[in-house]
This record gives sequence, structure tokens and C-alpha cells, in this order.
Amino acid sequence: MEFEYGGKTYGIEIKKVGQEHCLPRKKSELRRKRYHSLHFVLHGFGTLHSGENKISLGRVNAFLLYANEEYTYYPNAVDPWSYIWVDFYGEELDGLFEACGFTREKPYVRMTDSAELIDLLKQLVEKYNGSDVQSMVCSAYTLLLFGRLIEYKNRYLKVSERGSVFFKQFRDIIDYINNNYRMNLTLEQIAEDMCVSERQLIYMFRSNIEMTPINYINKFRISNACELLKRDDLKVEEIAEMVGIEDEKYFTRMFTKWKGVSPREYRKVCKDDDPFDWLKEKNIDFR
Repeated sequence: MEFEYGGKTYGIEIKKVGQEHCLPRKKSELRRKRYHSLHFVLHGFGTLHSGENKISLGRVNAFLLYANEEYTYYPNAVDPWSYIWVDFYGEELDGLFEACGFTREKPYVRMTDSAELIDLLKQLVEKYNGSDVQSMVCSAYTLLLFGRLIEYKNRYLKVSERGSVFFKQFRDIIDYINNNYRMNLTLEQIAEDMCVSERQLIYMFRSNIEMTPINYINKFRISNACELLKRDDLKVEEIAEMVGIEDEKYFTRMFTKWKGVSPREYRKVCKDDDPFDWLKEKNIDFR
């Protein structure tokens, strides 16, 4: 199916559409294919290795595996991801992918307002049966998905004008942390990966949200832990590991410092708490 965008004609051909609920013990997959593969994470977490980058991804992330590029990816052992994927052929699509927010250096995006996208994805899976007619229908659904991603990307750019280039750079750093907070992030690593100095990094956080980068990381970890504590099937030590803190005692101390109660007490009395209200108050809820 051919279509025009930005004055250029693109063509895609659907190869396969599917959905997978990964098992915790699923082995890592090494991928290098002749076609592109677009994945939308619905639940759980996993890791993508792209070149030298190790990216932790979870619910409402989408990631793109470019044709003829090598990737390794695998589910989290405690809370494995499930995703819907679309495999498709197409040449010289980088311009379209960039319009959606994907690049070869950063092959993932966060799906703002994901409910609509997830509904489209489920319809896409239901329509696919491998026939030529259904392949055409699925191509139309895939184009609609690209359209939605482009709309979200443009909305992001409009918001980023709030602080011009400076704010966009800060938002990119927040996005990087939100996707990699389970790793042992340091100021040096963040600054190097985001091409800023450590002094600039600290200044950005203090100017925009009046906290240090490390405080942001820890608070973001605790907020995600609060979400996981609302589930009854996960132990506290498992949750600590899932948010990037291997020492359960240290996790409990940090949690109590931020929330005023221990993780076990929080699980009993705070099910209606919004753990991300501090992000919304600062108008930086970019999840």
C-alpha cells in the first residue's frame, strides 16, 4: 500500500501481525531481519539491546526494530511484558519513522493517550488472518497507527516550545530516565548519554523542577513501586528489584522517607493514592 506524507511517497506491505504474552523464562531473542517490526508493549517490562544501548521498556512504550539492524530483547523475569507486533516491508521509511519519534539511535517512544492506540492495535490483531484482502486492511490500520504516533509527536513538540530548545532537551532527559530508571543510573552516565555536562544536568533539574537528578530518579522509582504494591501477587523484595533497587532494606528506608509509611503499610492503607501526583503538580508527567 502506497501513501504520501510530507511530500514523499511511502510504501509498506504487511508481513505478519501478532500478540504475545511472554513467559518469565523466555530466552532473549537475537534479531536481524529483512523487514521492520513495530512492537507496542501492553503490560509488564522488558529490555531491548540496540547497539551499545541497553533500554528498559514497559507498558505504553512502543519500540521499532529496523530492517537489517541487529537487536536483542527479552522479558523481565518477575513481570514479563506482553506486546502486539506488526512486521512489515518497506524501503526508505526513515523519514516516516522520525515523524513518529523513532530513530535508529533511539528506537522507542512513549505512547501518550495509549487507550486509543491499544484499541486500534487490538482491532489490528483481530483483522489479521494472512489473506491478501486482510493484509490490505491491516496496512490501513497500520497507517492509522503511524498517523496517531505522528499526532502525539507533534503535540510533544508544541508543548516543548514552552522552554524552546532548553526545555526540549530537559524533556528528552526525563524521557531517558523514565525508560531506564531500573538501571543503575549515575550523573556521569546520564550526562554522557544525553550529551550535556553534569553541571548542566543538575542546573536543568533545579531550574525546571527544583530537585536534583538523583532525587528525581529515586522518587520516580518509589512512585512506580507504589503502582506495583497495589498488586497482591508481588513480594516487596521483587518490587524493589523491578524498580532498580537490589537491597530490600535500602528500598524500605527510601520508600518510608518519601511516602511516610513502609511498603507493607502502604499496601494496606494507600490503594487510592496517586503516586505520580508530584509529577502532575510540576507539569512534567511525561509517562
